[in-house]
Amino acid sequence: MHALELPPFNLEQALEFADARGFKDWLKLVPMINVRQAHGEVLDALARLNVSPVLPIERLKMLELLREPVSMLQEENAKRYFGKPFPLSLNEDTVWLSNVQLWSAMSLAYRHCWQAALKQDVTVAEHCALIGQRAIRYAALAIREHHLAYRTVPNERWADLNALYQIAADAGVASKIVKDSLNKQTELSSCMASFLQGVLLAGANPSGMSVRQILWTDRLLDRWSNQTSLLVEPPHPAERGALALDFEHPGELKRYDPIPVGVSWRYIDIDPVGKRIKKRIKYLRAGESPVQLGLGEEYAASTAEGFLVGLFQEWCDTPQERGMPRRQARGDAAPAMVALGLNAAHMAISGSHFTQPEEKHEIRGRAIADFQLFGGQAQHLSNTGVFKELEPVPELEQWAMENESAMGFRLQRSVPGGRLSHGQLVAVRPRPEQPIVTGSVRWLEEGANGEIIIGVRLLTGMPRAVAARGSRAHHRGEQLQQPLLAGTAAAGHAGAQYHGQPLAAHGLVQGRQDH
Repeated sequence: MHALELPPFNLEQALEFADARGFKDWLKLVPMINVRQAHGEVLDALARLNVSPVLPIERLKMLELLREPVSMLQEENAKRYFGKPFPLSLNEDTVWLSNVQLWSAMSLAYRHCWQAALKQDVTVAEHCALIGQRAIRYAALAIREHHLAYRTVPNERWADLNALYQIAADAGVASKIVKDSLNKQTELSSCMASFLQGVLLAGANPSGMSVRQILWTDRLLDRWSNQTSLLVEPPHPAERGALALDFEHPGELKRYDPIPVGVSWRYIDIDPVGKRIKKRIKYLRAGESPVQLGLGEEYAASTAEGFLVGLFQEWCDTPQERGMPRRQARGDAAPAMVALGLNAAHMAISGSHFTQPEEKHEIRGRAIADFQLFGGQAQHLSNTGVFKELEPVPELEQWAMENESAMGFRLQRSVPGGRLSHGQLVAVRPRPEQPIVTGSVRWLEEGANGEIIIGVRLLTGMPRAVAARGSRAHHRGEQLQQPLLAGTAAAGHAGAQYHGQPLAAHGLVQGRQDH
């Protein structure tokens, strides 16, 4: 379907408003304080508007009135699934889908106006660049919603975004600057900038970012997308290859070296953005704050610096050859056995369920009174004898090993299983004859058919299942915890210990070599 092949109008479709003034009155009655209800009402109204014959200029005015409320509703609605373990639950998935539908409905609504502008409708023809920028931006926001839920972006959405940009280029309005009040960085944008913002965010490896980091990167691109451009010829010099897109085969942005050539290829001049990133890294190392450099208040300087280094590597550096080669798994290989989370990893390594040891209690205080009255300690008056049921033992999951290196694994699961998060501890037995190793989830993504794909970065040292409790006086009497011990840990550190060795907050005692 072409980007401007729009659904036919339904002349019998009822609307509560006929023009922008009536729409404004209707909008005042939408209960914005009730996000769920307001979101549903706005989405329903847009769906009906998109099949209703309305004058293009009136439609455009309605949509401009709706932009800020939609932005607020989408942000609040998304909080119901942001940061939740992956994959999303059924309710969270429904919320996510409604957000994608609303972004798409906004893009479709602007396409009605754009079609009229391209046909030289006198009421909207002068706004052709602005309407195009809005249609492209909302299509890119629907793609961003896939990143925020760690889902593979369908090629159909990339084809649609590419087609919208090509329409703007053919109309000669791709580079024309327009006002965008939702761009908090510059309040300016263009069809090209909105297109580049979408593809550069996808090229920043969002599957390895937190939701917060994805949104932070997108806000930086509000400004940086205006400072780069899309070229029909490779940029010069090109010693490090080039970021390129093939409009004939839509997909995510990649860096190519050697650079492909052809009429369908487009290239991004990323050097202006690279220079700005390097300058900010330099100033952060010199002691300037992220706020002073326009990087926001979300992150400390050291964290922001690390993220900027990562963006520079993704956008501006030649892909580095792996120091440790990646080996593809054989088709007949046995599945890897995976335990998700600390407790499951502890059980997999120890081979048994963890239980608290029986503790001896001194007879004192209330217990003495119990002996005097009852001839023994009254268990119903004391919490020391309460029986605690064992939690169910988590089962090991079967994951297909797609490839591996000395640094980690790429694993895939095609059946339902436990939920994951970035940085989560996992234990992996790569093959039946191999020992269990531990690692953390470096990146994750849900494929087009619901399969879960993760990248696991291995942690050093062979793990051992141990029991530990805090060493300070006020920790006495608390129950033993079940961390993992990896490598040879240094002694003498304050805090939780196992035989004088430090216990990490996430439950892994990571070994450290003595100097």
